[in-house]
Amino acid sequence: PALAVLAVLTMTVGNLIALRQRRMVRLLAWSSIAQAGYILAPLGAYALHGGRSAAAVPVVLAATVAYTVFYVVLEFGAFAAVVGLRGDQDGGEIDDYRGAARRSPWLATALVLALAGLAGLPPGLAGLFAKVAVVRALLGGDAVWLAVVVALNAVIGLAYYVRVAATLFGSPSSASAPRRVSWAVGTAVGVATLVAVGIGFAPQLVMSLAGAVHP
Repeated sequence: PALAVLAVLTMTVGNLIALRQRRMVRLLAWSSIAQAGYILAPLGAYALHGGRSAAAVPVVLAATVAYTVFYVVLEFGAFAAVVGLRGDQDGGEIDDYRGAARRSPWLATALVLALAGLAGLPPGLAGLFAKVAVVRALLGGDAVWLAVVVALNAVIGLAYYVRVAATLFGSPSSASAPRRVSWAVGTAVGVATLVAVGIGFAPQLVMSLAGAVHP
């Protein structure tokens, strides 16, 4: 029970605090904590209801590993896009990103794709399939209540992810020139975005590999 409770507290506290953030990096950091709660949820369900069944091991491990892979790719893409938009400055306030879609459309698009994936929305299909895998593992482990908690937290996360994405397309308070992006940052953003899109359209590859990771 302690593992299931830890998963609930991690995702709920992370999302509620992220919902109140006004700085971009802090929002992404607290959302990372919430994502860790989603990763713990299948393990908590297995410990509660599936521990006596060896058949539950592949499902739980597949959901956990797959969600971890999807999450790492999307979170890396989000932070890389923030670095591209802000350069050597700190992450700044979320309002500082207003109008970023006009100044740096490709970086803003990469950030929106990452945010959509973390929220589990199309076109960020990687995040959507990750959450589906977690919920399926919970329902299969007779942890319906935990699946409901995950769904409610996903709605909370949706609120602040959509708020940030909408800010990127808002009217800027003042005109500013596009920032020069280094080749290293540009490559990191491009690779992360391509991988996220790729596994979003072929999630079965990650799920198959994850399903093979069990005794």
